[in-house]
Amino acid sequence: EHRLHQRLSAQQRTEAEQNTAFLLARALWHQSQRRLDAAWRDLAADLAKAPGDPGVEVPALWLAIDTGRTVELRQMLAGLLLREGVSNANEYWLAIAASWQRLDAAPRALPWYRLALARAPGDPLLLLSYADALNLARQPGLAARVRRHAWLLLGDSNRRLTSADLGKLAGLDEDPRRGAAVSLGESVEVRGPRHAPLGPRGHVGATLH
Repeated sequence: EHRLHQRLSAQQRTEAEQNTAFLLARALWHQSQRRLDAAWRDLAADLAKAPGDPGVEVPALWLAIDTGRTVELRQMLAGLLLREGVSNANEYWLAIAASWQRLDAAPRALPWYRLALARAPGDPLLLLSYADALNLARQPGLAARVRRHAWLLLGDSNRRLTSADLGKLAGLDEDPRRGAAVSLGESVEVRGPRHAPLGPRGHVGATLH
């Protein structure tokens, strides 16, 4: 993709930049190279060209979370929450939850995490992000139960975890405000105890209040 971009003439590049798919692809390439300002410029241009397109808005939310662009996050959230149907558009839920968490508004993140968990109640990393938000929302008891349940799910699946995942399990995430935006790191295999109950009712779906 980078080689193709270099081969474009100035006129071809100008024409290509009118295409939202081109801008999105280039933004993702910039992001992979950690050229985050350039990635944001392309995504911002895409947002202007394709308002309401989740294929553009969701990556823009995640990049804003990752780079701490809180002003842009607030602007995007304000527009999204005025739009009809967002609460039924599952592609937005996790990004909106993590956005509120990044903005130190964990109580506003919780309903969006619950929507996401209703679709994927057995996703341990989603549960860990929800537990972080619960901690920030001053619900440590429920956060501990959710985190314990995530540990049991991870033990059952024997999935491989990154060092950031392990920090979440231990409650030691350096910046829980970043929500589900998990950094890459060395992976290790975790095995945990099996089939222990989550709490009095024994099922995470029954305790997400």
